[in-house]
Amino acid sequence: MSGGRLSLGVAVGWRDEEFEAFGVDKSERAGRAVEGIQLLRELLSDRPVTYDGTLYAVEDLRDHAEDRFIVGGPETGIEEFNRYQERLDIDNLILRMHFPGLDPSHSAKSMRLIAEKVMPHLE
Repeated sequence: MSGGRLSLGVAVGWRDEEFEAFGVDKSERAGRAVEGIQLLRELLSDRPVTYDGTLYAVEDLRDHAEDRFIVGGPETGIEEFNRYQERLDIDNLILRMHFPGLDPSHSAKSMRLIAEKVMPHLE
């Protein structure tokens, strides 16, 4: 889609409800951003990463950059999860949804769609 290019905008956040939703102390935001960017730079390399920071730690993490996110409708979600399952031998799916400022009924609709249309097709 991007021809191998990546543009990433990083913000430290400012809305109290965002920090409350994730259970993060707002005073940590600058440190989290700096350390997060350091870790991200390491993770975008072509080598396994071991990182032991103040806030984040990973050990011998191997890059599967193309296998971190599933974006699309139910059919795409099913196909991508099955592809990950075959390629990476995964047996679980962790779903995190966060829509700050969005009407909760829209979030609930998205969660119902996943539960009804995607989850029944996952083995």
